[in-house]
Amino acid sequence: MYIDKELLFDDAAAHTSTGNGTDIIDLRAYNMDSGGDGEAAPHGTADQTIGQGKMYLVVIVDAAADAATSVVIDLRSCDNSNMTTTPQIHATQTFSAPATDLAIGTKHIIGTFDGPINERYLGVRYTVTGASTVGTYTAFLTHNVDQGHPLS
Repeated sequence: MYIDKELLFDDAAAHTSTGNGTDIIDLRAYNMDSGGDGEAAPHGTADQTIGQGKMYLVVIVDAAADAATSVVIDLRSCDNSNMTTTPQIHATQTFSAPATDLAIGTKHIIGTFDGPINERYLGVRYTVTGASTVGTYTAFLTHNVDQGHPLS
């Protein structure tokens, strides 16, 4: 599985309380000529894309969430960079037993993303419930996912 640094939301970043990933993707920066005429498309007039085909949101746990009672991780798009005003949720997963579900080294495919959107920003949000002092994650989009099948 390849990790493109432009599609990386977090690189071993701590999330002990609710908040956004370290980085967001500004889709307008990558879609300057969506009409093919050499002119930048005004936001909202054309769908934004980040590649062809299905993409996966992958989260790898670098340090387990210790005392949290639940952790929700979602992929969202929004018209503003704080990712909170009427976001569109593209994929989400709730971990109700984070101490065991989010063990160190585990890899989670949160969901797939396969279509154009009409919001400008794309990012990951962590909703942490409970008092957590640890919880470090690497989150990214990728076109292919290593399924972990051993070679025979």
